[in-house]
Amino acid sequence: MTTAIELKILAHDDLTDFNALISVFERVFEMRDFKRPPAAHLQKLLHRENFIAMVAKAGDQVMGGLTVYILDQYYSEKPLGYIYDLAVLQEHQRKVGGSRLMALWSAGSLLGYSCTLSVGNSHFPPPIA
Repeated sequence: MTTAIELKILAHDDLTDFNALISVFERVFEMRDFKRPPAAHLQKLLHRENFIAMVAKAGDQVMGGLTVYILDQYYSEKPLGYIYDLAVLQEHQRKVGGSRLMALWSAGSLLGYSCTLSVGNSHFPPPIA
C-alpha cells in the first residue's frame, strides 16, 4: 500500500513543518555544527511576502521540501522566484519526487512569478516568461 504524499505551501503559522524541513536540509546537506536560529526568526521568515517554503509530507512526516526567495528584477516587472534549497530525505527519494515539488513551484508562474532554479552560473529550468 502506498502512502499519499501531500505537497503543501507553508502558511505563516506552520512553524512545526518549517522546523521539520530545516531538519531535512540538515540531514541531506550533512550540515555539521548547524546552529538553528530562534523560533522568532523563523516565524518572521514565514511572514515575509518574499519567502516561500513548501514541503512534501506523508502523514505528519516531512520528507522533503524547498525554499524560495521572491526577488524584484531589473529585466522585467515580473518578480523572479529563486529556489534556494531543495532536498528530499534519501530514503524517500524517487518516491516523493523533487520533480513534483518543482512542478508545484513552477505553478508559481500562475501567481505572477517567473520561476527559476539557480545552480552555480546556470539556471534550470530556464525562467518561465
